[in-house]
Amino acid sequence: MPAEGTDAHALLVAEHLAAQRLRHARTSLHIAEEEIAAFLREAIDRYGRYWRKSARTPGAERELARTVLDRLQRLALVTRDAEGVVRPLPAIARFSLGDAEMRSAGTSTSSQTSLL
Repeated sequence: MPAEGTDAHALLVAEHLAAQRLRHARTSLHIAEEEIAAFLREAIDRYGRYWRKSARTPGAERELARTVLDRLQRLALVTRDAEGVVRPLPAIARFSLGDAEMRSAGTSTSSQTSLL
């Protein structure tokens, strides 16, 4: 997934869910959709300056969480039930990458890393 726009939010949430799944490997992990929205609200402190203004407004994290979770569900990385309970699937583990690297637009790196 590219790291721009809503895709960047999806990467952040995927990495967060991968880390949660790893921490709770021996149990069945269930996360409320509201917890994802809260995670996105907290992420504004760190990444908000890179997000469009509408994604930074109070309450926008709920819609953003729904959009991101829809995308992750279509990619078969999570399941959700009617009550808003999210269950990360094993495939989400491939997004456990550590801290995101933030670069200015137009900046490139001299070496590229392949994720296989």
